Amino acid sequence: GSCGSSARPSGRSQIADDAANGRWEHLLQTGMITSCVQIKILALLDVPRPRSSRHPAEYVIRARDNERELGVTQELGGGASGGKIRLGPEGLMQLTTTQRTIHLHLETADGDLIGMCRISRLDPRSAKPNAYRWTD
Repeated sequence: GSCGSSARPSGRSQIADDAANGRWEHLLQTGMITSCVQIKILALLDVPRPRSSRHPAEYVIRARDNERELGVTQELGGGASGGKIRLGPEGLMQLTTTQRTIHLHLETADGDLIGMCRISRLDPRSAKPNAYRWTD
């Protein structure tokens, strides 16, 4: 594909990944990290609007780990304008996973992917409020 070759990572990269896996296992075993994850999404910014529809667009956010879907929000943003959708309680996701990475996919309500973001639970920013950017 266009993202590069399928070659194995270099030795240094593999060592860093092994260290991260060991650290993750230690945090799980000691109870410093649990399988309960709460993600609070406050707003979606610069959300594209479909040009062909007269009805306000609706969106969903799907959460996945490396193995399965963890949850999905209710439909969001039906009445929003200007590409910004503010979320209240509907932006709160309660998830259960022991994986260290969570993938969020922003989709139209009919399943077209708009963007995604990846959250590493090992990243210190994951423990406190932080802004994440969607990529397409």
